[in-house]
Amino acid sequence: MKSFFSRFLNKIWTLKVNILTLFLSLVSVAFFCIISFTYSKDDQSIMEYAKGIARRRTSIVLSRLQTIAMASERETEIARGFFPEIEPLEFENKALISYMLNVIKYDRNFSNFYIGFPDGTFIGAIDQTSLIQRHFLTQPSKPLPKETAYCLLYVDVAAVPPTNRWFYLNGDFTQIAAESLPVADFNTLERPWYVGAKKTGSLYWTGLYPFHPTLEKGISIGNPLYDTKGQLTAVIGADLTFTLISQFLSEQKIGSSGKVFILDDLGNIVAPSFPNQTTTPSVITPELINAVYEHFAKDPSAPDFIIKYEGIEYLAYISQLPAVFGSSWMMLTVAPLDDFFGEMIRTLHQVLAMIVIILFLSGLIVVFFANRISSPIVTLSKEVDKISHLNLDSNTRVPSRIKEIVLMDKSIHAMRLVIRSFARYVPKEIVRDLFNKNEEIALGGELKEVTIFFSDIQGFTSIAETQSIQTIIPLLSEYFGAMTKIILGSHGTIDKFLGDGIMAFWGAPIHFPDHASRACTAALACQAMLSKLNKKRRESNLPEFKTRFGINTGKVIVGNIGTEDRMNYTVIGDAVNITARLQEVDKVYHTSIIISQDAYKQLGEGFIARPLDFVAVKGKKEKTKIYELLGKMGEDEELRATQGQIDLCKAFTEAYEAMEYARWDEAKALFAAIAQKFPEDHPTQIYLKRIEEQHLH
Repeated sequence: MKSFFSRFLNKIWTLKVNILTLFLSLVSVAFFCIISFTYSKDDQSIMEYAKGIARRRTSIVLSRLQTIAMASERETEIARGFFPEIEPLEFENKALISYMLNVIKYDRNFSNFYIGFPDGTFIGAIDQTSLIQRHFLTQPSKPLPKETAYCLLYVDVAAVPPTNRWFYLNGDFTQIAAESLPVADFNTLERPWYVGAKKTGSLYWTGLYPFHPTLEKGISIGNPLYDTKGQLTAVIGADLTFTLISQFLSEQKIGSSGKVFILDDLGNIVAPSFPNQTTTPSVITPELINAVYEHFAKDPSAPDFIIKYEGIEYLAYISQLPAVFGSSWMMLTVAPLDDFFGEMIRTLHQVLAMIVIILFLSGLIVVFFANRISSPIVTLSKEVDKISHLNLDSNTRVPSRIKEIVLMDKSIHAMRLVIRSFARYVPKEIVRDLFNKNEEIALGGELKEVTIFFSDIQGFTSIAETQSIQTIIPLLSEYFGAMTKIILGSHGTIDKFLGDGIMAFWGAPIHFPDHASRACTAALACQAMLSKLNKKRRESNLPEFKTRFGINTGKVIVGNIGTEDRMNYTVIGDAVNITARLQEVDKVYHTSIIISQDAYKQLGEGFIARPLDFVAVKGKKEKTKIYELLGKMGEDEELRATQGQIDLCKAFTEAYEAMEYARWDEAKALFAAIAQKFPEDHPTQIYLKRIEEQHLH
């Protein structure tokens, strides 16, 4: 019964069934898109309604500012008509002083109300509570009386010397303090409101400028007064400090935390000033105002917009101020969008969150079924990727009830076994190249410079004759395994095994500029490995292997050589023959690694080698200079040449060059010194014998 049920599931549990499951998830996505669209439209409607509220609130504030400006003009016009009735216009005229004090007491739009005369005389009534001045001007460390509410400023140019007289009054206009200052710091005739009114001959609004003496910024209005002859008798003026305007703007709330600002033509905040954010934290910051203005500056045609700043959406509305506040000044209304419809938006967010949760739970079910497909396919794709990179050690199998995945698993497993067997006969680089090119292997080759490597076990025939097959085969397998690992590890290509020898080359099929260095390093590594291997065998009373190496660099034909039915990736050419002969020359000089001059030229200074001789290999008329490779310079202790090898190489090279230039006596002395220090060095003995023979002739 169980077997029948399993077969039934394998039959119906196909990829189509899983695709159907995924299709259901697509329906859920479509549902989510519809809900999102509906939410977006509702959100858009909310924003439009919020913009309308901002516009209406802005209109109210603009109307208020316009009323302030009109009231200021009206007050100066009233004074212009009233002052001639209470002449003389002088500081001793109590009616004049009383009128001016009552203006600033009952009209909160003004901080100062004053009159200036052509001779420089100035009479001003000041609302002291609207100013930041809270101390005597002549004694900055001495505070004004607490009950100070108003101040009279009288610039008396008739006095000698001219003076500024300050009279401080309480709320009942009773004088409670006074002080005098030199008049030099205030010149009525140079004040902007006086100059403008005199020049235009009519009511004049100034721009933003610092007031005297506190340097608070504001705007002023000047209205000229003429006599019956048309002569200027005085200029009536009033100040609108931005302290009062700032207070007014600070009282205007847009939503629960929105604010209104006046900006100049560069986007700088004119009013109100920002409180200390550390003591009065607010979502409206100067940085936000800068961001809003930069957004507006990019598109001034859109006065109302939504801007997102530090994760919060804000509604902003910008409009021009009345001309009296500056020709290019503007008013900015900004408030978090959440202030207007926070509860509605939160409700929409909750609905959306519920939808997301429902879809998430549904998604878990879809994911479960999707994993039934994706997980096996991902595993199988990874196995295919391993095979394409010739990582053939894996034996991973993918169990599944899906019929198609079971078939894929069987095919991939069979492919891995075939390629694993194939790679034992063909260099892995060739197999990898076939994967990369995605084409069938074909006969052919190319002329290429490579470095060729031959190795041979010295006296292997004698060793084989004295050992049983059961002994020699494991020893040879261990030896080949270690040598192969080193050669492949340096990206060499093993061409073939020649009995007890190995033929390999570097520089193909993968090109490396340092192919000669890689080959020589591999030979030294093989030599170091063999030393360890022989030590272990010596302790086990097993035969030791001594290997001779020949290395040569040259141009050869590299490619697939053979027939359509059977071919081999190999190298052919004269350079191959020379390499094989070099390995045999090791016998003559009792050396381990001999390299050709062509290989030596590409090594650089990192290797220690000495010249051995000029030899004529079989089949070549020209002699080839050969070198013995002794070691490397560097941190690798196994490959590093000993100090004795370095000394031998240096001394031998010097002696060899002396002999090469026919300085026989010098060469003999040098070789004799080497023989005394290194009595077992066979090449030294060879050259001493040659020099003796030269002298006999």
